[in-house]
Amino acid sequence: MRKTQLILLFIVGAGVAAVAGTVAADRWSSWFGPQSVPPPPVAQPDLVIDPQYLDFGEVWETDEFEWSLPIQNQSHAPIRIARWINSCGCLSIEPAALDLRPGETATVKIRLDLTAKLHLNPDTVQPVVVGIDAVLGDGSRGPTWVIRGKVKTLLSSNPDLIFKQMPDVAQPYPAKQLSLDLVQSATNLTVESDSPHITAFIQPGNGQPQARVPIELRFAHSIPLGDHKFSLTVRGEFGSPRCAFSKRLNGILSVVPDVQPEPGAVVFPARRLGEEAEDVIALKSLTGATFRIESVTAEGDGLSATLTKAEPQITIRQRSAKLGQHVAHVKVVATSGGRVYQLTIPVTSLWIQPEP
Repeated sequence: MRKTQLILLFIVGAGVAAVAGTVAADRWSSWFGPQSVPPPPVAQPDLVIDPQYLDFGEVWETDEFEWSLPIQNQSHAPIRIARWINSCGCLSIEPAALDLRPGETATVKIRLDLTAKLHLNPDTVQPVVVGIDAVLGDGSRGPTWVIRGKVKTLLSSNPDLIFKQMPDVAQPYPAKQLSLDLVQSATNLTVESDSPHITAFIQPGNGQPQARVPIELRFAHSIPLGDHKFSLTVRGEFGSPRCAFSKRLNGILSVVPDVQPEPGAVVFPARRLGEEAEDVIALKSLTGATFRIESVTAEGDGLSATLTKAEPQITIRQRSAKLGQHVAHVKVVATSGGRVYQLTIPVTSLWIQPEP
């Protein structure tokens, strides 16, 4: 009997304790809010750039835009930035490596080609977003900083600098005139060419701001055959903050033999084995000079070339040799005005299985 009474007292006591605990918990919740595990402290970054330096505002288009980023080491240990990952298309990031003592701030200078990030649209201000990534001395990835800004297009139109099929016999070429149309008048304008074959000049504007900039291109007396890539760099200033700009314009000058095949290549569509493909190539002088075909040679299995002097033109025939795509050549030797021209016409053909 006594044992039964003790068990009943234990059960009642446990119930009272549970109720008391619930009441205490409710009172704690009403006084201090719901009980929860406090969140872990947020880790602060060791390397920090003040957000004001991550927005360069609104600037004119330029291919040599420079911007400074002060980086602070907020940790209690030295940090080394071993290198940068060039995810922003930066022309340069200097210094290439950086050591920062605890609490130290150092300035990194980046140089961007803003022109390469724009679509030609003179009526809008276009947003630009770039990023730079730091790799630390231990090989781990450091922070990524995103830099933003807005860029105003410099030109209302791009000048045509593609000079194709300039015949060799027409040298020296006469000067070419073109104009650079800026969206706003500028001063202190200069132009430079990186080509040994082309010299560029800006016609003087009497010191007045210019929106239409006349440019003259002068060519060397003798330029070898081939494609010659070049660029013009135009520099100037607008009458507004951050007004200096630099704009690079790319072009190509193609000096070719005066005697040319037309078209310059033959491409036969797919033929089945056992069939024959045929095409006709005309020969012409770009300057209208008289010329003579000395020889025509077909180089390739199943390839033949026949000259018709009266036109003049070449009939090219290709018979199947084996399955797959094949490239052969027709070589032509021509003379005109004491010059000898050796022309190569590529012939591409594709041969497939005949129908069963």
